Amino acid sequence: MKNRLTTFLAATVVAATLAACAAPWAIQAPDGMVEFNESRWSNFVWRASSVDGVVVGLRIIRQGKNRDVPRGDLDFWAEAVDLRLRSAGGYASLGTEDISSADGTPGRLLRFGRDQNSETFHYDVAVFVTPKFIHVLEVGGREDLYANHASAIQTTLNTYRVRR
Repeated sequence: MKNRLTTFLAATVVAATLAACAAPWAIQAPDGMVEFNESRWSNFVWRASSVDGVVVGLRIIRQGKNRDVPRGDLDFWAEAVDLRLRSAGGYASLGTEDISSADGTPGRLLRFGRDQNSETFHYDVAVFVTPKFIHVLEVGGREDLYANHASAIQTTLNTYRVRR
Protein backbone atom coordinates (compact mmCIF):
# COMPACT_ATOMS: atom_id res chain seq x y z
CA MET A 1 0.00 0.00 0.00
CA LYS A 2 2.83 2.38 0.89
CA ASN A 3 4.53 1.77 -2.49
CA ARG A 4 1.30 2.53 -4.35
CA LEU A 5 0.81 5.77 -2.44
CA THR A 6 4.44 6.79 -3.00
CA THR A 7 4.16 5.96 -6.71
CA PHE A 8 0.89 7.89 -7.00
CA LEU A 9 2.34 10.96 -5.25
CA ALA A 10 5.49 10.88 -7.38
CA ALA A 11 3.45 10.55 -10.58
CA THR A 12 1.22 13.45 -9.50
CA VAL A 13 4.24 15.70 -8.83
CA VAL A 14 5.83 14.77 -12.18
CA ALA A 15 2.57 15.36 -14.06
CA ALA A 16 2.05 18.74 -12.39
CA THR A 17 5.62 19.77 -13.14
CA LEU A 18 5.34 18.73 -16.78
CA ALA A 19 2.01 20.51 -17.14
CA ALA A 20 3.49 23.70 -15.74
CA CYS A 21 6.47 23.46 -18.10
CA ALA A 22 4.21 22.76 -21.05
CA ALA A 23 1.84 25.68 -20.43
CA PRO A 24 1.59 27.69 -23.66
CA TRP A 25 1.85 30.99 -21.73
CA ALA A 26 3.60 32.83 -18.92
CA ILE A 27 2.09 35.75 -17.02
CA GLN A 28 2.63 37.62 -13.81
CA ALA A 29 -0.08 39.41 -11.84
CA PRO A 30 0.10 43.21 -12.00
CA ASP A 31 1.33 45.01 -8.88
CA GLY A 32 -1.56 45.55 -6.50
CA MET A 33 -3.45 42.47 -7.73
CA VAL A 34 -3.69 38.91 -6.46
CA GLU A 35 -4.00 35.73 -8.50
CA PHE A 36 -7.00 33.45 -8.23
CA ASN A 37 -6.96 29.70 -8.62
CA GLU A 38 -9.26 28.92 -11.51
CA SER A 39 -11.52 25.92 -11.28
CA ARG A 40 -11.77 23.47 -14.11
CA TRP A 41 -15.24 24.87 -14.86
CA SER A 42 -13.96 28.37 -15.54
CA ASN A 43 -13.36 29.71 -19.05
CA PHE A 44 -10.14 31.28 -17.77
CA VAL A 45 -6.83 29.50 -17.21
CA TRP A 46 -5.61 32.38 -15.05
CA ARG A 47 -7.08 35.47 -13.38
CA ALA A 48 -5.99 38.25 -11.06
CA SER A 49 -7.95 41.06 -9.43
CA SER A 50 -7.35 44.28 -7.56
CA VAL A 51 -9.17 44.93 -4.34
CA ASP A 52 -11.31 47.54 -6.13
CA GLY A 53 -12.51 45.17 -8.87
CA VAL A 54 -10.19 45.63 -11.85
CA VAL A 55 -9.66 42.14 -13.28
CA VAL A 56 -7.10 40.57 -15.63
CA GLY A 57 -7.98 37.20 -17.15
CA LEU A 58 -6.41 34.81 -19.62
CA ARG A 59 -8.20 32.35 -21.86
CA ILE A 60 -6.31 29.80 -23.95
CA ILE A 61 -8.33 28.29 -26.81
CA ARG A 62 -7.04 25.32 -28.78
CA GLN A 63 -7.44 25.73 -32.51
CA GLY A 64 -7.20 23.42 -35.50
CA LYS A 65 -8.60 20.09 -36.52
CA ASN A 66 -10.44 18.31 -33.69
CA ARG A 67 -9.88 21.25 -31.33
CA ASP A 68 -12.08 23.86 -29.64
CA VAL A 69 -12.38 26.03 -32.76
CA PRO A 70 -11.26 25.89 -36.40
CA ARG A 71 -7.85 27.28 -37.31
CA GLY A 72 -7.65 31.00 -38.05
CA ASP A 73 -4.99 33.69 -38.14
CA LEU A 74 -4.58 36.81 -36.01
CA ASP A 75 -6.67 39.00 -38.33
CA PHE A 76 -9.55 36.51 -38.26
CA TRP A 77 -9.63 36.05 -34.47
CA ALA A 78 -9.12 39.74 -33.67
CA GLU A 79 -12.04 40.62 -35.95
CA ALA A 80 -14.17 37.84 -34.42
CA VAL A 81 -13.53 39.20 -30.91
CA ASP A 82 -14.25 42.75 -32.06
CA LEU A 83 -17.53 41.81 -33.75
CA ARG A 84 -18.67 39.70 -30.81
CA LEU A 85 -18.06 42.43 -28.25
CA ARG A 86 -19.60 45.21 -30.32
CA SER A 87 -22.67 43.31 -31.58
CA ALA A 88 -23.53 41.00 -28.70
CA GLY A 89 -21.69 42.61 -25.80
CA GLY A 90 -22.79 46.19 -26.22
CA TYR A 91 -19.25 47.54 -26.20
CA ALA A 92 -18.03 50.49 -28.26
CA SER A 93 -14.69 50.13 -30.00
CA LEU A 94 -12.13 52.65 -28.78
CA GLY A 95 -9.43 51.51 -31.21
CA THR A 96 -6.94 48.79 -31.97
CA GLU A 97 -3.20 48.56 -32.18
CA ASP A 98 -0.69 45.96 -33.26
CA ILE A 99 1.40 44.69 -30.37
CA SER A 100 3.93 41.95 -29.64
CA SER A 101 4.29 39.65 -26.67
CA ALA A 102 7.52 39.70 -24.68
CA ASP A 103 8.83 36.84 -26.83
CA GLY A 104 7.96 38.61 -30.11
CA THR A 105 4.67 36.91 -31.02
CA PRO A 106 2.53 39.37 -33.01
CA GLY A 107 -0.77 40.32 -31.43
CA ARG A 108 -3.60 42.82 -31.54
CA LEU A 109 -4.85 44.99 -28.69
CA LEU A 110 -8.55 45.87 -28.89
CA ARG A 111 -9.86 48.64 -26.64
CA PHE A 112 -13.53 48.95 -25.67
CA GLY A 113 -15.78 51.05 -23.50
CA ARG A 114 -19.28 50.60 -22.16
CA ASP A 115 -21.65 52.64 -20.06
CA GLN A 116 -23.67 50.72 -17.50
CA ASN A 117 -25.75 52.03 -14.58
CA SER A 118 -24.38 55.57 -15.06
CA GLU A 119 -20.78 54.34 -14.89
CA THR A 120 -18.23 53.91 -17.65
CA PHE A 121 -16.27 50.67 -17.93
CA HIS A 122 -13.02 50.09 -19.79
CA TYR A 123 -12.23 46.72 -21.35
CA ASP A 124 -9.06 45.75 -23.25
CA VAL A 125 -8.50 42.48 -25.07
CA ALA A 126 -5.09 41.37 -26.34
CA VAL A 127 -5.19 38.54 -28.89
CA PHE A 128 -2.17 36.40 -29.84
CA VAL A 129 -2.44 33.46 -32.25
CA THR A 130 -0.09 30.52 -32.71
CA PRO A 131 -0.67 27.43 -34.87
CA LYS A 132 -2.10 25.58 -31.85
CA PHE A 133 -3.57 28.23 -29.56
CA ILE A 134 -5.46 31.51 -29.40
CA HIS A 135 -4.36 33.56 -26.40
CA VAL A 136 -7.00 36.03 -25.20
CA LEU A 137 -5.79 38.31 -22.43
CA GLU A 138 -8.63 40.45 -21.02
CA VAL A 139 -8.46 43.43 -18.67
CA GLY A 140 -11.48 45.30 -17.43
CA GLY A 141 -12.99 47.47 -14.76
CA ARG A 142 -14.68 50.73 -14.02
CA GLU A 143 -12.85 53.42 -16.02
CA ASP A 144 -11.71 55.51 -13.04
CA LEU A 145 -10.41 52.43 -11.23
CA TYR A 146 -8.81 51.04 -14.39
CA ALA A 147 -6.85 54.30 -14.70
CA ASN A 148 -5.42 53.74 -11.19
CA HIS A 149 -3.94 50.42 -12.34
CA ALA A 150 -3.02 51.37 -15.91
CA SER A 151 0.76 51.32 -15.39
CA ALA A 152 0.78 47.89 -13.69
CA ILE A 153 -1.60 46.51 -16.31
CA GLN A 154 0.64 47.78 -19.11
CA THR A 155 3.64 46.08 -17.48
CA THR A 156 1.74 42.78 -17.39
CA LEU A 157 0.75 43.14 -21.06
CA ASN A 158 4.35 43.99 -22.00
CA THR A 159 5.78 40.98 -20.15
CA TYR A 160 3.22 38.38 -21.29
CA ARG A 161 5.01 35.45 -22.94
CA VAL A 162 3.50 33.18 -25.56
CA ARG A 163 5.10 29.77 -25.51
CA ARG A 164 4.66 27.75 -28.64
